[in-house]
Amino acid sequence: MIREQVINTSQTGDKSPPACPDLTYIENSTHAIDESYRIMLPANWRGPGAERQFYLMVTGIDKYLSVMPLKAYGEFVADLRKKYEGKISMPDLDREINSRVKCVTLDRFGRLPLPPTFLTRVGITKQGVLVGRHSEFEIWQPEKYEIEATKPERITVGAIIDTELAKR
Repeated sequence: MIREQVINTSQTGDKSPPACPDLTYIENSTHAIDESYRIMLPANWRGPGAERQFYLMVTGIDKYLSVMPLKAYGEFVADLRKKYEGKISMPDLDREINSRVKCVTLDRFGRLPLPPTFLTRVGITKQGVLVGRHSEFEIWQPEKYEIEATKPERITVGAIIDTELAKR
C-alpha cells in the first residue's frame, strides 16, 4: 500500500511523502513554535490523504496537549459519555470537556495552530515535542517529556516491547 502511494505521488510530481495508512502518527520529533503560535507537523503526518482538522485538548493535569483527528475525538467523547452515564452529570462532563478543547485546522503549509492559553497551561514556549500515538498524537514541553520518558514505568514498558519483539 505504501509502495503504491510512493509510485502514485512520484508520477504526479508531488514530493510529499505518503501518509502511513491506519498508523499515521508513529514517531516523535521536536519542532519550533513560531511567533503565530503554530507548530509544523512532520512531512509524513501531512502527506496525501492525511487529516487536516483536529481537536486539540489540554490534559486534566496540564501535562501535555492531546491532538485527535475528528473521528478519534468523536469516539473518545462517545466512550466517555457511555462509561460515565448515570455516574456523573452529563452537562458537567460536557462543560469540562468544552473548557479544554478547541477544533483547529492545519494551514496550507502543514502548521497546526496552538491556542496561546493552551500553551501556557502546559508550559510550552519555544518548542514542542510531537509524540505519535498511532491514531492521535501529543504535544509536550520538551523538559516535561524528558522527565516522562525516563520514568521507571516507561522503561518497564520498553522492556516488555523489546521482549515481545525478540519472540518474533
